[in-house]
Amino acid sequence: MSILATASFMQEAAPAEGNAAVEIDGERVRALGVAYDAYREKMPEAKIENYTVKVNGKQDGKIEVAFVPKLAQGEQPTLGGRTSLGRGLTVWVAVDDFSVDRVAFAR
Repeated sequence: MSILATASFMQEAAPAEGNAAVEIDGERVRALGVAYDAYREKMPEAKIENYTVKVNGKQDGKIEVAFVPKLAQGEQPTLGGRTSLGRGLTVWVAVDDFSVDRVAFAR
């Protein structure tokens, strides 16, 4: 088991790069699957390759999954949740039954 998995203090999330292994607990994996289905339903034209996905820990019985669009080559960040590669979407998944609690587009 890694030190990160057993640490009792908060760690800043970092993107996985290259061939680095990623550890994620089963509850978050289930929530991610539910959220991904909602993402595909709400934005069928979107390409997941153009997104970074952030899976937050459980809070108030829900897991928040944010689909954040990447910036295209040379694109500058702007206010709001849209880039030329897509629109931001957040899905909250209830962990008691793994249903979608709510969905919101970034503004």
